Amino acid sequence: MSIGVNKTQELTAQQEQVIMLLLSGTTQAAAAEQVGIAAETVTRWKSGDAVFIAAYNAARGDLWAANFQKLKALRTRAVDVLAGVLDSDHEPTKLKAALSVLDLSTGVPEGPTTATGVEEQWKAEQVAKEKSDKFEELFDF
Repeated sequence: MSIGVNKTQELTAQQEQVIMLLLSGTTQAAAAEQVGIAAETVTRWKSGDAVFIAAYNAARGDLWAANFQKLKALRTRAVDVLAGVLDSDHEPTKLKAALSVLDLSTGVPEGPTTATGVEEQWKAEQVAKEKSDKFEELFDF
């Protein structure tokens, strides 16, 4: 993976469009096509452009927060319904309800929301990898 830095520290119009499309549920390939770029470009942005990653993480967090408020208002009713479905004799229905409860109980999306934070995470991951490689080499794994 090549790690690059967007020297302008600003998103391009294409990057902003891709983020909005990804957040709306569009696949990475479809988002790239709609914006008129190669799918590999989106992959490169998502793995190696700290500004893009930070903006994407921030937008995901904002979207989650907005939707969480809506869900929060419905959760008592939803939990009551799911609790009833969990008592169902129909195993596939019971399983779907259980999976829904587990999905809904996940936390806030994680990830740095500044380019500096993304770069610091990359450095920490690199240090951890180097330590792991050294350990494996030392013990001949």
